[in-house]
Amino acid sequence: MKTSFTTYYIGSTLTVDWSGWDSSILNRDMNGTSKADLWVNAWNTDFSTWSKKISTSTIDVSYSGTFVWKVAIDEEALSDTNEYGLTFKPTGESFAPSNPRLYSPGFYVKSNETTSTSTSATSFIPMSSTTPTSTPTSEAASSDTGALSTGAKVGTGVGVSVAGLVVLSALGFVLFQRRLRSSPQEMTGSRDQAPDGSSYIKPQPAPQELFAPPPEIESTTNTRREMM
Repeated sequence: MKTSFTTYYIGSTLTVDWSGWDSSILNRDMNGTSKADLWVNAWNTDFSTWSKKISTSTIDVSYSGTFVWKVAIDEEALSDTNEYGLTFKPTGESFAPSNPRLYSPGFYVKSNETTSTSTSATSFIPMSSTTPTSTPTSEAASSDTGALSTGAKVGTGVGVSVAGLVVLSALGFVLFQRRLRSSPQEMTGSRDQAPDGSSYIKPQPAPQELFAPPPEIESTTNTRREMM
């Protein structure tokens, strides 16, 4: 149960809510019954044993529910103590500050010199339940750490790939030009220029036979053969 006290004033409206208790709690603290009356009572019995039933009908505490109460404490009781609480007791039982019971956190009640219309709330805390641990939200990575986000890394990779393709294309073009310059021409002849400015291949004359005898030597040989 909570130990911190909230202050309410006479005449203010207090909304009480509860989430319901399971059978294990009801068996332990309510003698196995879920039918209950709601009471307001002095919190510290060393100063006061004052109590008052405020519900007008039976409440089934195995289900969640709410109860609206306009804060009212007898002046005599308030002069003895200003610490109070709310308690569920099995239906029909007289109040006693001991089990069977289900009780709320304590709160302060004070006289209010001016009329108050404020609405407050208090809750019964099921003793069998545990306060859920809040799950912290994951914090975004700090932008000043120098680490690239996933999107930035992908963009950088694409940029590097494109730059690599450009460099490879340029290198291939240079190598291709060098190969053209160094390879021998397949066509024979010399390159000349036509009157219209275009270039063409000028055919070379056919090579002479290397061992053909000169014409004058051949005619002399024939004359000798005739004389013989």
